[in-house]
Amino acid sequence: NDKLLYSINRYYREKIISSNDGQYLAIIHSPIDVIPYTNIGDSVLHVDFCRKAIEVLKNGQPFKNFKLKDVIDTSKLEIDNLLDWVYDMDSKALERYTWDYKYWSKILSRKEKKACFCDDTSYYCQRWITAKDSMEYYRHEEHIYYNSVYVKNDTLVVLTNKGTAVAFDFKTMNFKQVPIGEIMPNKQDFNPPKLIRKYEYRNVKIPDKYDFPTLKDGRKFDKAIADIFNLSIDENRTKDSLYIYIYNFLLDKKGKCIGFDGWIYNRNISNFFSDEINKTMTEKLEKWIQEQSFKTNLIPKNFEAYSFRCFVYLK
Repeated sequence: NDKLLYSINRYYREKIISSNDGQYLAIIHSPIDVIPYTNIGDSVLHVDFCRKAIEVLKNGQPFKNFKLKDVIDTSKLEIDNLLDWVYDMDSKALERYTWDYKYWSKILSRKEKKACFCDDTSYYCQRWITAKDSMEYYRHEEHIYYNSVYVKNDTLVVLTNKGTAVAFDFKTMNFKQVPIGEIMPNKQDFNPPKLIRKYEYRNVKIPDKYDFPTLKDGRKFDKAIADIFNLSIDENRTKDSLYIYIYNFLLDKKGKCIGFDGWIYNRNISNFFSDEINKTMTEKLEKWIQEQSFKTNLIPKNFEAYSFRCFVYLK
């Protein structure tokens, strides 16, 4: 009824969805923030399965949390896909097949294309038809990916990439896991309800996901970080590089950092163990960031602050 129910003094990058009456808000913590992990050798990973995966607020106040181990079968986690438990897709494959289809569509004549549809098994026909079929498949995957969190009949549904779906009933407060086939028996017919929202800011340009804010003196963010540790940027991301992951770098309109969550992981750097977060370097990084002034051109118009998420590899 165009009346303010409540407001929340927090900044979010995660997917947020509400119950039908707006009383409950669910924040889906995915991907990386719910699963910080460390390397031991080259293959074994320690994963914190007790981190918050779904956070439910009632009238803007903390109400109920679900841990990662509550929402998925952690025994099914794969080493190469730890960072996102919500339904995922291979976006690089879609780009590759889209490029392939456009390329061969431009190269092939109308006669050749007609032959391809008439069981011509030549190399170029196989490439063109495969790209066409794959594009259709990945477009369905893309649709599912962007609608993997929704509310139906006042039940929050989250599709996971482990063959299950999470269902939380806002009315009864019951939580359950079900096979994804029960929720989505046919991918092509998947059409979940849309959440109608009234946005305060329309036509707002959001920065690219991993944009780095520039310092006011003109220095690039990643290069400046490399300088404080007397290291250089590792463009190839080699195994022995130093990995810096800044999950939340909250920048206000004055160009100052007002919130920081980040870690530095050692990869055979100095005398630290490779399976531990480097607390000394992390503290130094946080202190340095809070002392700096940054350009604010990447903060969306009318926003009071913006949370950046950054990755830096150093050697």
